[in-house]
Amino acid sequence: MIRELSLHPMQANKKARVLFLIAILISALGFVTCFVLDKYKDVIATASVMMLATAILFYVKYISPEFYYDIAFDSEGVPVFVVRRIIGKRQTILSRIGLADIVSVVKQSSAEKKTHKTLAGYKTYSYTPTLMPKATYLITVEALYDSAEIRIEGTDEFAELLREYSIEARL
Repeated sequence: MIRELSLHPMQANKKARVLFLIAILISALGFVTCFVLDKYKDVIATASVMMLATAILFYVKYISPEFYYDIAFDSEGVPVFVVRRIIGKRQTILSRIGLADIVSVVKQSSAEKKTHKTLAGYKTYSYTPTLMPKATYLITVEALYDSAEIRIEGTDEFAELLREYSIEARL
């Protein structure tokens, strides 16, 4: 019997936070140096702006968002897998997939992730809150007109329930 379930993976982003702080620090030092030196002012200013953009990218992509993975029922009673992202007060539904469309749920280590080849015609989506996770779960989806691989973080129990519920939804 399929039950509604929600998982909120905690971020383990010490690396992202350190890189964010380093990029902010280098950018600030560059802007200060830009006002002191006259010789390479344009080059230093450009590098500082690029480092500031990098810091903003780290913040927006890895530090501020929170992900939720839900197993729920839609208005017609069809079981679905939903990926939500919350940044501040703004909530966005990134993915909504029928459980019957999930073909497989496979755990991958970071080494297996590097050697993984996406099948031709498949789209790839990564909904992981951590910069470099040690292990992720690869969900293969084959819907009526679209095929995709979705990468999420989570627990072994959640992945096993998702696998079991997708088998049950297909029956």
